[in-house]
Amino acid sequence: MSENANSRDGPRPICFMVMPFRTKSVSAGPGSQAPAKVDFDALWDRALSPAIESMGYIPRRADQDGGSLIVRDMLERLAYADLVMADVSIPSGNCYYEVGVRHVAKETRCVLVAADWSQRLFDIAQFNTVQYPLRDGTVPEEEANSIRDHLIASVPPLIEARTPWHETISGPEEAVSYT
Repeated sequence: MSENANSRDGPRPICFMVMPFRTKSVSAGPGSQAPAKVDFDALWDRALSPAIESMGYIPRRADQDGGSLIVRDMLERLAYADLVMADVSIPSGNCYYEVGVRHVAKETRCVLVAADWSQRLFDIAQFNTVQYPLRDGTVPEEEANSIRDHLIASVPPLIEARTPWHETISGPEEAVSYT
């Protein structure tokens, strides 16, 4: 269990996972080792969720919340989850938006992860990201084990890193006027 997670004697902390759902196409350049498609549900089931469990957190994704107020539930998870991990392997407006919300909502505890072939858009590409190898988009068990082990070793040291918002922007009382 991660030293960042609570002991199993008390309530377990929640890790909210921001990521694409279902199978998505990958647009990678020539010579890339990226698969043509990635089954993100298989990636969740076989690698990400078990890695989060091993770090001592309860893994949650937005599609697991059954409430009728989906946006409110998602915003609450982003604001209050003990940890937010975001897979930014493919450019996704939804994922990027959710990362931005978390960056402002909490000073720390937002870790980006991505396949090592990913071509993140400029703004996201600047942020620390744990990169994992993913060659087969069906995420076979052997590859899932490798991803899981890599995340378990690489995510905990980044959990307390400050988000870019809190690292660079002063409080409102010190804001600069541009008018």
